[in-house]
Amino acid sequence: MTDGPENKQAPAPPDGLDSTGCRFAIVASRFNAHIVDRLLEGALQAFVQTGTAAEDVDIVRVPGAFELPLAVARLADSENYDAVVALGCVIRGDTPHFEHVSRAAADGLQRVALEFGLPVGFGLLTTENVPQAMERSGGNDGTIRQNRGVRRGHRRNRNGPNVQGRLAVGARRVARECALQMMYQWDLRRDDPRKLTETFWDAHTQSPEIRDFADRLMLMTIEHLEAIDPLIKRHAKRWRLERMETVDRNVLRIAIEELLHHKDTPPAVVIDEAIEIARRYSKGESGEFVNGLLDSIRKEIEGAPTT
Repeated sequence: MTDGPENKQAPAPPDGLDSTGCRFAIVASRFNAHIVDRLLEGALQAFVQTGTAAEDVDIVRVPGAFELPLAVARLADSENYDAVVALGCVIRGDTPHFEHVSRAAADGLQRVALEFGLPVGFGLLTTENVPQAMERSGGNDGTIRQNRGVRRGHRRNRNGPNVQGRLAVGARRVARECALQMMYQWDLRRDDPRKLTETFWDAHTQSPEIRDFADRLMLMTIEHLEAIDPLIKRHAKRWRLERMETVDRNVLRIAIEELLHHKDTPPAVVIDEAIEIARRYSKGESGEFVNGLLDSIRKEIEGAPTT
């Protein structure tokens, strides 16, 4: 088990909900972590808002949704908790695996609740695709769309600038991830970019410095797409731009924008950040794909002046 939520001054509990003095456990799957971590963050915030002390929430990680019932049963059997919350995400694929896993997890969690007489919060998302999972793991229902990278950013520097006035490394990672989420939404819907940023920040809480960096990065990337996309097409010889994973395509676009127009950040740092973000938000092989493509593009950029 790991530490519970950070100690922080909680907002007033919603009317009728008071968990002061109660003890809870959260079981969260590692599979589809970029989705489940958002659910976990929302659950932690909900406990804090209703009065739960940080030391009264335990977090257990399991490999996937199929393992949720067993872990919840072990926690229920300990008689140490007033309730347990199960979090996971199963996304439909091309085989019946989706139905088997989601049904087994749902039935298993229901049996645990009935057998032990313990409330079990059912936080298992079953969605058709990744965008739907992203939407349902956030939104305007009180949960927040931050992941562990955002929490690390809070711990490192409270999301503020360093003494030189530039965002520190952890906060820049947070800003890049926010820019990626906005680019992802824009790429799918092609909404007005400035209206999209307003809508995005209505559902996300970050420091003014992070918001400014993320907004500028996203808006400048879109502004310079006529130069960025041809670079990608020229170097991705076996991949059509429109057939790339949406996350990969926009990780590349944001990184190329930085390589072209943000000379205050070393190219090696830009590429390393893009690799880590791709690994976190996309498929397992995306990091290597992004690395190879950006290194090739970097060499072209460094060999010719850019305007």
